[in-house]
Amino acid sequence: MLKSQDHPAGGSPGAVYTRRMAETRDLLLEEAKRDRALGYAKLGLLALIFFGAIALLRTPARLAWLLIPLGVLVLLAAMHERVLRRVQYRNRVLSFYERGLERLNDRWAGTGESGERFLDPAHPYARDLDIFGKGSLFELLCTARTRAGEETLAGWLLEAAPLDTIRARQAAVAELRGRVGFRERLFAASDSVRAGVHPERLAGWGETKPELGPQWFRPVMLALGLLWLATGFYWMFSGIESQAGGLDWLARGNWYWLLAMTVVNIAAARFVGSGVEPFLEATEGAAVDLKLFARVLEVLELEPFQAPLLCELQSGLQTRGTRPSAAIRRLDRIVQYVESRRNFLVRIINRLVLYEAQTAFAAEAWRG
Repeated sequence: MLKSQDHPAGGSPGAVYTRRMAETRDLLLEEAKRDRALGYAKLGLLALIFFGAIALLRTPARLAWLLIPLGVLVLLAAMHERVLRRVQYRNRVLSFYERGLERLNDRWAGTGESGERFLDPAHPYARDLDIFGKGSLFELLCTARTRAGEETLAGWLLEAAPLDTIRARQAAVAELRGRVGFRERLFAASDSVRAGVHPERLAGWGETKPELGPQWFRPVMLALGLLWLATGFYWMFSGIESQAGGLDWLARGNWYWLLAMTVVNIAAARFVGSGVEPFLEATEGAAVDLKLFARVLEVLELEPFQAPLLCELQSGLQTRGTRPSAAIRRLDRIVQYVESRRNFLVRIINRLVLYEAQTAFAAEAWRG
């Protein structure tokens, strides 16, 4: 990303935005060149592997040499993925400066969120002062990336704030005015959040109480799942030992312990609360693209603030001493496990290790 100054020296806001947009375009051109070069290199390696495999078919022992270009191809693919992410980032940065220049040059009307859904005909001044609608004050001010942010701004415009709150907000704005780099990073990190993340769903999910069965049964189910895995490994290794002694694997492989745990766990699965599947569905629906949300939180966590209001908002993100971005990433990993329950192999062992129940318990434990 750009080595962005948070307090750019010299020039009007328009000049600063124009200069930084030009710098971003230059960096984007460099990344585009890397993108093309890596793309051609990958195609060349694929051709080499394909024709090399044809040429070496008569000498299969030499096919191992193709592992070298294959390894290089994997390395180039990883490098290409990083380049593509930087291209996306710089395009978002360009969008930030383009929108900023549109606002500075008074070309913003009709290009943003109008906020018409917040218009109350009975409000004493909202219609007369064009608070909402095309070319409204809301459209000029709103750069929120979530519906919750839009609702907060609308509330500020519709209700008069106390004098001390106004002063605190003005101090925060004064500090943020010169932090172009921070605003750039925040916008670039949050530009995809609007489409990918639904904080209102996540908040609603966090407030619901699922039916997951009695609390005391959860450690029991975890123990049952681990015991099934342990008996499965015991069966396999004892079978290998039996084979080494020339005995029949199935007959002398101590399979009866595995069979007993299989019967017990299938029976225990019936005691899982009826709300497990609905809770897992709700978890998937609420926790979409959490990595995007984590990036935004990380930008906010790492920024050193001085204004009391900004410091208060930043400290309010902390939960039990855990950084919010780390907590969101942990939830994202749990959601990936939840989504894995549709995998064919996971479906086979689901009832044997009580997989769905375990992921539901992990998701609820995260909420607690």
